[in-house]
Amino acid sequence: THTHTHTHTHTHHTHTHAGVKLLKEFQAEYARYESQRQELTSAEKLFDLPISLYPDLIEVDRDLKNMTKVYELYEAQRVSV
Repeated sequence: THTHTHTHTHTHHTHTHAGVKLLKEFQAEYARYESQRQELTSAEKLFDLPISLYPDLIEVDRDLKNMTKVYELYEAQRVSV
């Protein structure tokens, strides 16, 4: 039974580590899109055009912030145990 628990814990840690890696990749990708959005917004202002809204990008930002909080809490708990 002890071996099973150790294997389960190791597998869980491996999956969580992969999740953290993916989260960082998505954060970097989001940063590129956000930079492009800011450039487009600046151009729209420059030419006195209506500012485009990007609701999907806003949703991704919110989701990434929430996932970051979850992983930060997990990491804090893991380190404290």
